[in-house]
Order: sequence, then C-alpha cells, then structure tokens
Amino acid sequence: MILKPALSLLLVWMMLLTVVPPTTADTVSQQDNDQAAATDEAGLRFHLSEGPETVEAPPPSNPLATTTSLSEVEIRKLLARLPALKTDVSDTVAFKLRERSLPPPRTGKTIQAAFALPTTDAPPAPVATSAPLEVTRFTPEGEVALAPMLTVTFSQPMVALSSQAEAAANVPVRLTPQPQGKWRWLGTQTLMFQPDAEGGRLPMATSYTFAIPAGTKSVLGNTLRETKTFNFATPPLTLKSSYPDGESRPRDQLMFLEFDQRIDAGRVLEHLMLEPSGSETRLRMATSEELAADTAVSDLLKQAQEGRWLAFRAVAANGTTKDALPADTPI
Repeated sequence: MILKPALSLLLVWMMLLTVVPPTTADTVSQQDNDQAAATDEAGLRFHLSEGPETVEAPPPSNPLATTTSLSEVEIRKLLARLPALKTDVSDTVAFKLRERSLPPPRTGKTIQAAFALPTTDAPPAPVATSAPLEVTRFTPEGEVALAPMLTVTFSQPMVALSSQAEAAANVPVRLTPQPQGKWRWLGTQTLMFQPDAEGGRLPMATSYTFAIPAGTKSVLGNTLRETKTFNFATPPLTLKSSYPDGESRPRDQLMFLEFDQRIDAGRVLEHLMLEPSGSETRLRMATSEELAADTAVSDLLKQAQEGRWLAFRAVAANGTTKDALPADTPI
C-alpha cells in the first residue's frame, strides 16, 4: 500500500523529462563538443588578449630618526661611566730582531798584500843593438781600389813610449801629395797616416809616393843607410752614367754626368768639350731652378751620391740656352 504512490510519482517524472526540451547546460555541452570536433579537424586554435598590468607598490620606507651630536662634556661623562681598562703583561712585547748572520767560514789565513806588484811609470828600455835601421813593412803598394790608411813599420823603436802628441811630432815619412789627415804611432815601431777626406780614405784618382830619407835614426841611434821610396795609386775617375743618350732631344737639353767617386765639378766642367759646336757656344753649370724643372734629371739626382755628379747645359753666343745646340746633329 505504501509503495504504489511512490512508484506512480516516479513514472510521472519520467514522462515529464521526455517532454521538456534539453536545458541550457546540455546545449553548452553540445556546443563544446561541436567546437572540439572542429578543433580536431582544423588544428589547435586559441585566443590571446591583453592582460591587465599590475604595479607593485614599493614597501613603505622607515623614516630616519632625528639625531643630535653629543657635546664634549656629555661624551666625557659617558666615557667616565666605563670601567677602567686593565693592562696585561703580554700587551707590551719587545721588537723581534732577526738573528745576526754568522760570518763566512775561512779556510785559510788572510795575507795582507797588494793584488799586483807596484810598477813604475818608466817604459822598458829597448834592447840595444848595433844593426842598421830597416823598413820591414809598408802598405799600400801598387794599384789599390781603396786606401783607408798608410802604414810603415820599422825594425827598431823610433819613438819613446810617451803621449801621442809628442810622438806625432816625429814623422820620418814624406808623403807626396800630402792630403789632409793625421799621423800617429801604433807603438814605437809602426807609423800610420789616417786621411780626413773621402770619408776616412785617401782621395781617389791620385798617384802617391812616400819616402823615408837616408840617415833616419831610431831611438837606439842606428840609421837608415839608403832612402826608401814606395808608390801606390788609387783608381782613376770613371764615368758611371750619363743623360741624355741616343734619343732625339730639344736643342736646350739639360745634361747630367755621374761618376764613381767625388769630383770637383768646376774642374771637370773645364775639361768637357761639346762636339760639334759653334765657335761661341760654351757650357755652364745648371742652376737649382733648372734642375727642379727637369723631372728626369731630378730623379737621377735622388739616386746619385753627393759630390759625384755634374749637371750642365749649353749656352749660345747671345747668352741664352734656347736652341744653343746645333740642329739635326749628333752631340
């Protein structure tokens, strides 16, 4: 009797559910299913949106307390309240010095004596001999490429061992021609001449003769029995290069010569001849302005050594350089 009303009520509710349309929740669930199906078909899809910006407020700062400095009286009162500072024995320590090094061991006796025996300033006396004085060696001789110095060696001492100034005053050799330079002794038996010109060598293109006259004495008193004469010569002047060469040139051409040694440009110019030339055509040195204006000659000057070149040009009878050289003529 009690179960029948309850069963009847359940049947009524089932009928109502079949008649009532699906709820909103069911509809949303169905839409989600549809979107999921679409997502499976078209791939992953998502939506981005701008998020709100949050600014964190800084923590509140603690305000500093207002302070005032203590006066000297208050500081002394405060320090007076401290207990007295107790000292300890270990507070004061003497400065620790390093132990002194032991003296080095001595293996023998120390003898107080000079390292070298005392010497006198007097030079050793030459060995006495009665042999005549001779010339044992001389340089240079014959044709030489360079003559940086001249030396003569004797068989006996010629000067005493003294200062060079005193020894240089005794020069038994006569050099012809005599260039600028200095004589000095290398010891007591060798005499050397060092020239000042040509960078420390004897001038070139010169024949020299040096002679030691008979009767020259050594410090032993022995004499040279006969005059000794020697000859040598340095190489003559050689033309190294010239400009212009072989090509047709204007009649006011600047000319250039370079040599293998230093020259006196004025003396070399005196020996130059222009062939063929007019009776009144002459040669003169090129000026610095003319050298700077000629590019080819300027380049040659840069490569040539100082004092070993000559630049010149022809001058006509009227004093001008224009058309000074003869036309259509080998020069």
